[in-house]
Amino acid sequence: TYSTVAQVNFTFSYKNNSGTSKNLEVTFYKNGSPLNGGHIIITADSGSWHDATLTDVTSFSTNDYIEVLVKGDSAFTLDIASASLTVMGVA
Repeated sequence: TYSTVAQVNFTFSYKNNSGTSKNLEVTFYKNGSPLNGGHIIITADSGSWHDATLTDVTSFSTNDYIEVLVKGDSAFTLDIASASLTVMGVA
């Protein structure tokens, strides 16, 4: 089994397209479990585009996988203009 340490980055452009400002929780999951440092809470203002980046460093073994959860604190329309997930080995 091969293992390595890698930096994980998720960057996206977003806009709240309905109502008042809402909070977004953005979290990395590895193999179905949240990563300790991979978590941010950001505000999605109505009608304004913003960029956000979530970064963490973790170890990976063969067959490990990463998920990104983006969850609002209540229902609203979230527009995503672009999103990018990169995983780069550092060791």
